[in-house]
Amino acid sequence: MPTPTSHQPVTYQEITEPFYATEVAQNHTLEEAYGDDYVLICTCPRCGAALDVELFDPVYRAAAAGAPPNTAGGHALPVSCVCAGEHVGRPEGRSGCGAYWPLELS
Repeated sequence: MPTPTSHQPVTYQEITEPFYATEVAQNHTLEEAYGDDYVLICTCPRCGAALDVELFDPVYRAAAAGAPPNTAGGHALPVSCVCAGEHVGRPEGRSGCGAYWPLELS
């Protein structure tokens, strides 16, 4: 599990940066949760929140099969920040700071 960092109350913005995926790839764990379901444990590269992102088997498998291929021959599954921290401007009913990035599946 990554070392939790301080949550930063950045303004909500749906945004991605190339380093988001790189940072998460270097500092994450993927744990089997229930049967074939997984939990991605990482830190949001934008707001610093500790995240547990559930990857349910039917969704995970369907997304992996239909995700665009990457240069290494795997697939990219979109993941986003799901923190409950305060982010000014966040639309009602949403969670997170708006950051998203591809999770490389191989």
